[in-house]
Amino acid sequence: MDKSEEIIRVASRMFYEKGFDKTAMRDLSKATGLTTAGLYYHIQSKKDLLIKVNELLINEFEKKVFLNVEWERDPKKRMRQYIQNVVTCVLEEPEMHSIIMERAIFRGEIKKVSRLKRKELVSKTKEFLIQITKDGNAARHIDESIDITVAAFSLIAIVNWIPFWFNPKGRINRDQLIDSISRFFIKFLLKEEKRNISRKINKVL
Repeated sequence: MDKSEEIIRVASRMFYEKGFDKTAMRDLSKATGLTTAGLYYHIQSKKDLLIKVNELLINEFEKKVFLNVEWERDPKKRMRQYIQNVVTCVLEEPEMHSIIMERAIFRGEIKKVSRLKRKELVSKTKEFLIQITKDGNAARHIDESIDITVAAFSLIAIVNWIPFWFNPKGRINRDQLIDSISRFFIKFLLKEEKRNISRKINKVL
């Protein structure tokens, strides 16, 4: 990890713990072991640092979720694999996700800067869901009334909120969280279990 990335990660943790407005440049200087001048060598301002946090977060997300991934052939397993990648990525950097949600989404301070890249991630998520619905094994069970764009934004919204409520030491662990979200979307898109139950009832009658 180079010094610039170290600064970004330290800053995101401090923004999360102290708040963006209450974190002073001298706090960042002390935490990173740099002089104030040395810190300004790597960044221009706190807002510039926030933009760099956003860039690192999205690049890490894209790399770990979409790039160099060998997808499962079975659509249900593929869905779970995708959600596992996403949730793992979010939980590895909860501070980054929380601070970017607060400053970019809620307050809109870097909304314009982050919008284009986030739109790309939405498009890739949508493409991923479309590929699942086109899979020969899955296509028979697709609920055609489901709008894929709505499904993509719903999935992203669920994931974005995880750092705000999920407690790794709480009632459910990470694997149970991944399993629950996966089952929800598998049923939401594929409706396989519900339809199988209907067939069983019809056979009994």
